[in-house]
Amino acid sequence: MDTPMPKRPRLVPAPAPAPRTIADMAPEILLRLPPDDPTRLVRASLVCWRWRHLLTDPAYLRRYRAFHRTPSMLGFVLNLKQHYQGMAQLVPTSSFCPAASDRPDLNVLDARHGRVLLHTAQGQRLVVWDPVKGEEFKIPRVPAYALGFNAVVLCAAVGCDHLDCHGGPFRVAFMGCGEHGITFACTYSSKAGAWSQ
Repeated sequence: MDTPMPKRPRLVPAPAPAPRTIADMAPEILLRLPPDDPTRLVRASLVCWRWRHLLTDPAYLRRYRAFHRTPSMLGFVLNLKQHYQGMAQLVPTSSFCPAASDRPDLNVLDARHGRVLLHTAQGQRLVVWDPVKGEEFKIPRVPAYALGFNAVVLCAAVGCDHLDCHGGPFRVAFMGCGEHGITFACTYSSKAGAWSQ
């Protein structure tokens, strides 16, 4: 006589997770928009108020920059020498185009961390320009006269990862050679609004 096999318990499948909606997936989808053309983010922010709120949230923008790591190159600056007093010009490498890409009577000294350091063709007037925001910050005259000089602009934000330095504090390091061959150096702090001694 055969003994009946014990019945196996019937496996009931676990309920499927609730499907994610487009609204739930939008942050992950938008995170993967390539950074080489920033106008894509602008266009996406025009879709609806939720996307605009998401794409303008500083926490989300930090996450976007951390995901892509390398900031996109919006353009490069060059000095056009065919103008009498010189002219700095931003040449876009993407669809980004600032409101005013030409800076007449100014020449480029340095560019880093999203800022461009410009100087007048005659004299030592320095200007820090943020092409993305279109803001210019005129720096007071250097405390000493220099026959020859060079300068750089640096981010001065504590703990900055240099992926988003716009609007933060900055420093300008200046080195010049004065009369009688005396070399001097000083720094300008946007926080203090003054040159060092």
